[in-house]
Amino acid sequence: MKKVILLIAIVAVCMSHAPTHEIKTYDLEYAIENNLVTCEFKGNDESPHYYQPLIAEITNRTDRTFHIKVANGQKFKSVSPDRQDVVVTQEELIAMTANQRLNMPLFGMCIEKSNTAPNTNEIYLPNGKAENNLSLLAKEIERLEAYDVAGQNAVWNITDNGTLYDIAGYDVDAGAPLRTYVANLLNIPDNEIPVFDEPQESKRVRTAGGNFRYKFSRTSAVTIGMFNSQDIIVKELYQNPETPPGEHRLSYKFDVEEFTDDVYYIRLIINGQIKINFEMKTRRS
Repeated sequence: MKKVILLIAIVAVCMSHAPTHEIKTYDLEYAIENNLVTCEFKGNDESPHYYQPLIAEITNRTDRTFHIKVANGQKFKSVSPDRQDVVVTQEELIAMTANQRLNMPLFGMCIEKSNTAPNTNEIYLPNGKAENNLSLLAKEIERLEAYDVAGQNAVWNITDNGTLYDIAGYDVDAGAPLRTYVANLLNIPDNEIPVFDEPQESKRVRTAGGNFRYKFSRTSAVTIGMFNSQDIIVKELYQNPETPPGEHRLSYKFDVEEFTDDVYYIRLIINGQIKINFEMKTRRS
């Protein structure tokens, strides 16, 4: 009996000293530069530019398993000069098995408001890491999970001289933490941070609108967004982060005197994915 116990103890000691194979983690740009992976990055037509604007196709060129880290603050530059560049707003740790190829949507936001949003025909290239205020803001967006219109406008406050008043969506109160955070980054006094006493409803009478009927199988985050011809959101017309299951009628409206483009695109966005998209022509006398 003592010999059996001794044998078990020896086996246990041997197993405790057995070598373990640590799975290494490589930064995305390091992995590309060292030929560990090949990558192609394109715009994502199925998601708005402030949620998951890019899709990464990554191929492991080796017979090893490792992780690829796409860091919060990783920047991507569009090959086309008229397309918005993108900054990643959520770190991703991607497990790659030997010779594996996978597609991965990336959380991010646009950083050139005057340019057109990404689409599936546009190629993107990694372009270093965000610095200073943009880096800090990208991390704060991830902490708050502010992957929404307020978050996008907060980014444009840093990159495109936006105003604190813009950091708001359908629910203006939801943007308050980001308004305060950006004000602190930019050294704007507290008394200059806008406070919205009531929803941003148009005071004018010439409105256009409509509604969607949609059936939800589970609780979902729902947004109705109004986009211009550059696929940039210009107004959040409806937003409910916890729409319960069932059939719903979702109404929206906007002021045709305030939004004067000839054409807009109204999109129903569910859990960050564009489900319905239609063109609306405005009519002005």
